[in-house]
Amino acid sequence: MPFMVYINFADLFGAEQLCKIYLMQAGFTEVHIEKRKLFSQQMLEDEQLLLTDPALKEALESGYMIRMFDEEDELH
Repeated sequence: MPFMVYINFADLFGAEQLCKIYLMQAGFTEVHIEKRKLFSQQMLEDEQLLLTDPALKEALESGYMIRMFDEEDELH
């Protein structure tokens, strides 16, 4: 199942480990990370970006956000 995980954690390696833990707690047994993206501080402070990407905003507020896609959704 494709998914996107946003994690508000400055260290990329630590963020990947947290991602795996969160997904295993959600019941996934095999976690493979295909792409990584680090947001700049400027992007994280961009109000327009946060308005258009509620998942990113939630991750900043709560620490993480997992967004799963079904086969009909497009993952960009």
